[in-house]
Amino acid sequence: MTNTIEDKIRSLLPAIRASAVASYSTLRKRYPDLSRLDLDSWDFLMTVAGLYAAITRLRAKLEPEHTRPYIPLLEAEISAWDRLNGLRALADCDGFVNRGLPDEVPDSRQEREALLSYALGMWVLWNLYQCQPPGDQRELAQAIGGLMFLSFADWWD
Repeated sequence: MTNTIEDKIRSLLPAIRASAVASYSTLRKRYPDLSRLDLDSWDFLMTVAGLYAAITRLRAKLEPEHTRPYIPLLEAEISAWDRLNGLRALADCDGFVNRGLPDEVPDSRQEREALLSYALGMWVLWNLYQCQPPGDQRELAQAIGGLMFLSFADWWD
């Protein structure tokens, strides 16, 4: 049985939500300060981060004109999950990540993904703390973003 992109879009949010919940346990072992943060906010923000990572992977796989037909289905799935905040949070995440990227994006895929992972993780942390995260959070931000990108690296294959 072949999974179409439409099928993968329909099963995306349940997979992301499971990954968001699991990520808390995984990362809390290494970063115990996470246990002081709101778990409901974590789940929401990590779900949005997972959506961002998965959509970024889809855009990397397909040309823009081939991505456009799937946008309404993605938006419908996101709205069904969280009608009030889902699309707004995803747009905020996209804007934050894009503002955090340098003007000259490195040629190396590994370097680009490291920059994207860090920016994505910082978006999660800024929203969890509702201000600039305290101290040096570079390692945690990289771990958060990297985990979401890794979780959905092969989703569209």
